Amino acid sequence: MFRNMLVLLVFLPSYSLACSCLHQPLSKHVAEAKNIYVGVLTSSRIMEAKSDKDWPYVEGTIRVETVIKGSPGKTEKIQTGFGGGDCGIPMTIGRAYVIFFEDEQYHIGSCGASGQIQRYQEKEYVEKLKGLVSQKKP
Repeated sequence: MFRNMLVLLVFLPSYSLACSCLHQPLSKHVAEAKNIYVGVLTSSRIMEAKSDKDWPYVEGTIRVETVIKGSPGKTEKIQTGFGGGDCGIPMTIGRAYVIFFEDEQYHIGSCGASGQIQRYQEKEYVEKLKGLVSQKKP
């Protein structure tokens, strides 16, 4: 009986809640981003799923401190999941984040280049990003 169950489990399609994406080079994220900036999360709230097919998510407000590319406002709204299976980025009020937006949906996730940045690394990382922004495409 146990053996038959094991065989059944091996051959059944697996449904996973894990986040799955192809990671791209930083230069590609920079080239595709409309806006890139560093800011501090000043507020957040949990938003309920809009349907059974959606995930709940976190909506936050970022106070923009350093613009690297584009023209973000002084504050920007972001949306992300909780992390794990929904590909969200866990966020903490008062922490600094580098944000990459490719479009107007304002959703960030672990498949992109957005994420928390430590203040002691910020200057060097911002300079690296600005260098990638200034490079001309071949």
